[in-house]
Amino acid sequence: MTFLTSSCNRRQWLRLGAAGAASALVPASWPALYAATATSANGCDTGSAFTLPLHVPGVDGESGRLVLGPDPLVLKAVANGSALAFNAVAGNRRFTNPTLATTTGANLRIALDNALPEPTIVHWHGLAMDTRNDGNGETLVQPGAQFRYAFTVRNRGGLYWYHSHPHGNTAQQVHRGLFGLLDVDDEDQRTLRQALELTPGDTELTLVLQDRRAGDGNRYAPAPEDELYGWYGCLPHVNGVLRPFHRVAARRYRLRILNASNARTYRLALRRDNGSTLPLVLLGTDGGLLERPVACTELLVSPAERVDVLADFGDASAGDFVILESRAFDPMQAGWVVPVSTFDA
Repeated sequence: MTFLTSSCNRRQWLRLGAAGAASALVPASWPALYAATATSANGCDTGSAFTLPLHVPGVDGESGRLVLGPDPLVLKAVANGSALAFNAVAGNRRFTNPTLATTTGANLRIALDNALPEPTIVHWHGLAMDTRNDGNGETLVQPGAQFRYAFTVRNRGGLYWYHSHPHGNTAQQVHRGLFGLLDVDDEDQRTLRQALELTPGDTELTLVLQDRRAGDGNRYAPAPEDELYGWYGCLPHVNGVLRPFHRVAARRYRLRILNASNARTYRLALRRDNGSTLPLVLLGTDGGLLERPVACTELLVSPAERVDVLADFGDASAGDFVILESRAFDPMQAGWVVPVSTFDA
């Protein structure tokens, strides 16, 4: 993903967007897959071009922000070809995989309608939850049935998420689209936004990272080695968009990041167009804001983890760009590091 200062025109941006290579961690069987798909029209041959704008959720539609109130909400699990989604309606607004917004202490009532041809259940990832409402896979909602959740949000403010969690089928359903963000607000979050003059959807962005395979679309058909090492793709997506760009002003931005990939761990960093690293400030992790912010230059983010960082583009000149990239690393539990050109998240 590329952050681009706002005064650069399209022609300048296309030239600047052809950035250098990064490396990605993939299983040993992956080079053969890459060779077979590298010339696909679906994107593995697009190099480091950043030609599509970042999807920023609005007040409805895909990942739109849906503020939960006292009235029950119905999430309907549906299939559209190989893609899956949670649909919701609030007033005259329609949502797909809505970003559910609530507050600490709120009493929520949510019903899951299963319109899929297979069982499913919703898990509230990161929330302190009783067994009945947890959605941990012990209870499944059969096709055509409904399950009603009723619980109090006991967690601190932070970015959480919800996703399907049927045992043995979680990876498939999540990869095909059954997940969304859950934004819990509290006094600490409001104080932070006021102090840093942050506006959600503008100077505060949520970034959902996923890796996909060329030609597969939303299909999930793991080979035996994928079931051993995990499912890895060659196409980096942010908020569902392949290698997007986003225009920013010369100021501080809050980036709230979810790794929604099946198996890939990212070593995230921001790289300027001159090759230097843009420093970050870690504000929070899975459990909300830290007691004190921590200065850093890169972050390891494993599947399902969230990080909350501050990036300052204040020194950028008009037309400069900064790339959010995933760098190479060799984890203790694996013995393979394969360089992959332009795997820039």
